[in-house]
Amino acid sequence: MTNRERELFIAYRKAHPWATADYAKAVAQALAFAEEEEEVMDWTKCLACNKGVLLPLSDYGPDGAAVLFKAWSCSNKVCGFTIRIDKGQVTYESNGGRK
Repeated sequence: MTNRERELFIAYRKAHPWATADYAKAVAQALAFAEEEEEVMDWTKCLACNKGVLLPLSDYGPDGAAVLFKAWSCSNKVCGFTIRIDKGQVTYESNGGRK
């Protein structure tokens, strides 16, 4: 864990004391990685819970090409809100219920 990841980990645990250490570490690593990028990304606040931020997730297509920002997931583990794009179809889930 880098010094910056450690700082983010501590800040996240203070803001979200309910989060497990493993989850907080993963969030800290993702945020530290995003800071390393040339362009700074603004994280969109989750409108479902107003506590977390939507983190972008990437995947690979059927022919191996990278698909950037295929899904977005709330950093608040209790919320569980996700937005996903599959073959041009946008779907979302909130608290496990598909809509």
